[in-house]
Amino acid sequence: MLFTIFNKTRINTIFENSLHHDHIEFSRYMTTPTILNNVLWGGIAETDSAYYYGQYSFFDKEKLFKLTRINKTDAAFKDDLETDATLKTLRWFSNGYYVLERQNNDSLLYYDLRFGTFRLAENEPENFVFKFNVQEKPKGSFTLLDQGEGPRDADFGIAFRALWNRISGI
Repeated sequence: MLFTIFNKTRINTIFENSLHHDHIEFSRYMTTPTILNNVLWGGIAETDSAYYYGQYSFFDKEKLFKLTRINKTDAAFKDDLETDATLKTLRWFSNGYYVLERQNNDSLLYYDLRFGTFRLAENEPENFVFKFNVQEKPKGSFTLLDQGEGPRDADFGIAFRALWNRISGI
């Protein structure tokens, strides 16, 4: 437990240094270890117009997160995010770290960005661990349909090889 607390403190410093190194002025951020280890960590930071996501392994050669920009896409839904019960619940669940993507006239994908990707492709929001299919009803209300594809649908052999390779450092 003490090792995890120590690593969390180190990771927060490395993540903040990475944001400053890339001249990113953020309003908030969070870091979390990836699944089944305390060596590879993910971090997400929020700015006015985007999120910046990256991963860092204690075996990386450079003491910086490699950050990927993910543009915010919620401008068209601002009022609904404040009033609709489904969207408010999803925002609460994701602690406000999310991307909304319209699929067609009445369906959306809601990506929770907090826990990174299972397939380790952080520049593709569709690969984030948690995503939800949402249907837009008439009169601007929304219904959660299902969780959508996720880790349970992945090839675990490929996913764990990618995890091991990333833990090993870049």
